[in-house]
Amino acid sequence: PEGVIDGEWYRLLTGAFLHLPPTGGTFGILHIVMNMVSLWNIGRVVEAQLGRVRYLALYLLSALGGSVLVLLVAPTAPTLGASGAIFGLGAAYYVLARRLGADMAQVNRFMAGLLLWLVVSAWATSWQGHLGGLLAGAVVTLAYAYAPRDGRRALVQAGACAVLLLVLLVSAWAKVTELTGIR
Repeated sequence: PEGVIDGEWYRLLTGAFLHLPPTGGTFGILHIVMNMVSLWNIGRVVEAQLGRVRYLALYLLSALGGSVLVLLVAPTAPTLGASGAIFGLGAAYYVLARRLGADMAQVNRFMAGLLLWLVVSAWATSWQGHLGGLLAGAVVTLAYAYAPRDGRRALVQAGACAVLLLVLLVSAWAKVTELTGIR
């Protein structure tokens, strides 16, 4: 939290575009490969359904959601990586599949694997970052999928993203204020 406390707020988002060296961390290159394969497989499907702008908002808010949950729950834990954003895409995949009436057997197996990974890797990776991204991605995609189908649709979707962004920033600000007082 030192960087964020010192006014480097960008760290809450830029960490999602960084990763440990391939030989570093618990899973090393395997973790990077898993993130990239997930991004390729899930990202293509979700982006095709949402379009580029909504997809970008989903990805960035999921990444931010992961960082903010880490800040709130484990502020001294050093974290970085795209996993929170990837988990947000996983939540989007699930929500969109349900909304579109897809056969949920395969989607449920995917989500079970994702959640199993969250539990199994909790000892070695940031479960807070993964869970924060998952929750933020679910919120954004619920707003996308269930917004009214009239002229207000884009406004409702953008408004939901703006509200989530505000909640995340206010939560981060409150935690940083608390940590600054302790410092």
